[in-house]
Amino acid sequence: MFRNFGVGRSKFEGNIQLEAETLVSIIGHSNGKPYNPDMIIGSCLSNVVSAVVLGKRYEHTDPEFQNLLHILDSLLKQSGSGGVMLFIPILRYIVPKSYNDFVSSFKHFIDFIQKIIIEHQDVVQSDNVNDFIDLFLKEIKSAKNEISDGGEFLLSFKSLSATAVNLFMAGIETSSTTMRWALLYMMAYPDVQGKVQQELDSVIGRNRMPGWKDRLELPYAEAVLREILRIRTIAPLGFPHEVSQDTKLNGYDIPKGSLVFSNIWAVHNDPEVWFEPDQFKPERFLDENGKLRHREELIPFSIGWYLRNIVNKFERFERLSCLQACLPIRDAKSKSGFQQLVISCRRL
Repeated sequence: MFRNFGVGRSKFEGNIQLEAETLVSIIGHSNGKPYNPDMIIGSCLSNVVSAVVLGKRYEHTDPEFQNLLHILDSLLKQSGSGGVMLFIPILRYIVPKSYNDFVSSFKHFIDFIQKIIIEHQDVVQSDNVNDFIDLFLKEIKSAKNEISDGGEFLLSFKSLSATAVNLFMAGIETSSTTMRWALLYMMAYPDVQGKVQQELDSVIGRNRMPGWKDRLELPYAEAVLREILRIRTIAPLGFPHEVSQDTKLNGYDIPKGSLVFSNIWAVHNDPEVWFEPDQFKPERFLDENGKLRHREELIPFSIGWYLRNIVNKFERFERLSCLQACLPIRDAKSKSGFQQLVISCRRL
């Protein structure tokens, strides 16, 4: 589905590269002063997801885009305390404010998405499908729209709004967090940063941006990204899954409809699997010949074939974005400029 809008193609990479250039430019204008790139990172990533889901790229000063960023920021801040109530529902009565704030932020986002959906409805009457919302609306009107066990259509305006919100959350928060960790680890481990820089210069040079295919020739940079995803597990409990039928696991009864979570943090920090798991060691993902080594225990985006198949589209987005997050450091024109940029990012 996502391939229709460039995900997995050069168009998608082009969107990422454009936002990466914007990121580099804005950080560069800090002129050596302390600078927190948190908001601009979120802004650039939001624009890439927006191009796929909403079919538009915003100027960073656009009022509508600023409203979207404000809503996203509120929702992400509330999802920590409010999200836990999804699997411990009684907490919403014990700490009602956290839950109410979470619901309010979610409603604001739904309202924003529904406004965009209404704008798309007239366009979908033709065969001009430019983004995820267009395609979803077209499928809603098609004869292929099936009815669920509850008697409702599987594809509806309600499910479209919820899916669009999930795509924004999955595509922005994980990538933004990983990118910030990537910047910090590059500064905290200058020897690792130097090796990444040397590999990038050797394979890519300084006259173009890295692309997804380049990762095959960048084993060390890829190993660094994988180690960051391991040591700083961005989704410790992964994505919630609903049990489709009554199940018994290790002597425990799990009723149908229960929400279950996978403890990804425990997998990524198991000393029986990873030698010195609390240490940052990109080499654990390389073999004796310096080639990339596959580790099936690395599951930063949860488990399950169907979920992985969807999230892998954004994992490509994630890794390419993080690779290009090194560019503000790598592309410094002089030693002094390099030092200024490191200082400007240090308070991230």
